[in-house]
Amino acid sequence: MSGWLPGDANARAGVPARAVVWMGGQATTYLRAGCGAVVVLLMVDYDGPAALELIALLSTVHLVIAPSVPSGVAIASWLANLMDGLGISTARVVAERAFMDDVWRLARDGEGRVQDVRELGLKGS
Repeated sequence: MSGWLPGDANARAGVPARAVVWMGGQATTYLRAGCGAVVVLLMVDYDGPAALELIALLSTVHLVIAPSVPSGVAIASWLANLMDGLGISTARVVAERAFMDDVWRLARDGEGRVQDVRELGLKGS
């Protein structure tokens, strides 16, 4: 897994570590924090204050991966490649509405890659 440092105590304590993964010749920056079951957090402002607050909360019980989502790509395919690049076989996905159609597409077509999908901003999410 690109950027994975097993001894990174800050990332495990809820302060995200910034790393880069290369997929198909394209670099994707992402934040990583916590440990446990994987949650991929898809937000337009992946490293903004709201995202950092959510990462801190989720990382108390999950390994949170919050990537910088590139524009102009097929998100479902890109997300599958991101998971492959990071060695993640299955994950829960929490996403903003802008990404939901693609997340549901991967959940439907991804042969069990997506365990659960939650939309940000909805009551009960």
